[in-house]
Amino acid sequence: MYIRVARRSLAGEGPFTVFAPVDAAFEALPDGTLDTLLRPGNKAMMTFILSCHVVEGAVMRDAVADGGGPTEVETMGGRTLAAPADGGTLPRHPGLQRARSRQKAHHPMTSSAPKTAPPTAPLDETWVCLSGGNALGAFHVGAWQAIEDAGLRVTRLSGASIGSLVAALIAGSAPGRRIETLQRFLSRVGEPRAMIGRKSAVARTLAWGHRALFAPAWPGMWEILPGMPPDRALFRRQRMADLIDEMVDFTRLNDAAIEVTVTALNAETGLIEAFRNTQTALSMDHLMASSALPVLFTPVRIGEATYFDAGLAQNLPLPPLLDRPGNALILALDLFELQKPLRQTVDGIACRAQELAFAAQSAQVIDRCDLENRRFRHVILSDPRDDFAGKAFDYGRGVLQHRVTLGRRIMRDALHDLGAKPPAQTVS
Repeated sequence: MYIRVARRSLAGEGPFTVFAPVDAAFEALPDGTLDTLLRPGNKAMMTFILSCHVVEGAVMRDAVADGGGPTEVETMGGRTLAAPADGGTLPRHPGLQRARSRQKAHHPMTSSAPKTAPPTAPLDETWVCLSGGNALGAFHVGAWQAIEDAGLRVTRLSGASIGSLVAALIAGSAPGRRIETLQRFLSRVGEPRAMIGRKSAVARTLAWGHRALFAPAWPGMWEILPGMPPDRALFRRQRMADLIDEMVDFTRLNDAAIEVTVTALNAETGLIEAFRNTQTALSMDHLMASSALPVLFTPVRIGEATYFDAGLAQNLPLPPLLDRPGNALILALDLFELQKPLRQTVDGIACRAQELAFAAQSAQVIDRCDLENRRFRHVILSDPRDDFAGKAFDYGRGVLQHRVTLGRRIMRDALHDLGAKPPAQTVS
């Protein structure tokens, strides 16, 4: 099975050498690990793991035995494989080559099991997880400012919904201009406020759209009338697509100086799927799919599958960052609180229900993840001022900047005296 998947994953003319684990290695995995990796939604994770066992070129046994050559080789996954030169078993043949027969390619890989060093993140790396929440995502902008203020070296980002767009804006900008890009984005989506109140402004947005993001669809909601053709959403997002196209440098994004994973919910299988710029070229469709909140926005088709907003099932895309071990600092930025007082009004109850729909997801995701010995921080937006049901669609300029300020302060506090804090902690 391993070799069949590896052969399909390799690109180029070769030759390639595959360091394939024996059956005993698979049997040593925790129960359910292999089944989880083989799910369609974990294709990117599985491909990465496979690539960390593949070396471009013919790596022969004699080249690394008895001190006759290097004992470390770089894999196609960007990790170093340590090949023992002191009696460990190594492949006797060049491995997978397109010109070789299937039988010849399989033999050396099932007969030996070199010791491989699992890909491990250095202590100075930071991985950042960005959750969804529409206009609440301005919090991520302030948090990123605090991350840059602290001089952290971010090497991986994962994003769901608005988090995926923020990740693309960051990774798609030059290192010295990322904050400028994020602030410019907020200036484009921020709406002026005159005499109209916040709730009225949100109601207007949900009725008439947003000048920089989405416009009412036709027939949209009027499909319920006799004779009207069917529609798939209440709004069209061509405005948002134009803005993304203007502000995200997809070439730079896919250069993968920062690894970016975007998640989306497969509308038919019900599985979260991860798209990673080290495995596939991220496009406009991936960002639109990750934020396709039904019934407001049209589902997005990629290949043969149709996708909804990832936040419906996994608003905090933490699992894609846990596909490899290491000492990296993991920062999970969340936009909804799990615990807070309940206001006994229709608006208060509606607001709390919305918060719990997403915050409870995050709690379950974190509970299911193995965070033992991980340097993990769960950083949550907490703002009594935003205690009303429509807050996720409040794009008021002042409100957005207030969230930026909160993000910077809360993240700064989370990072303060990091070494003195316990391994896993929630900060809000």
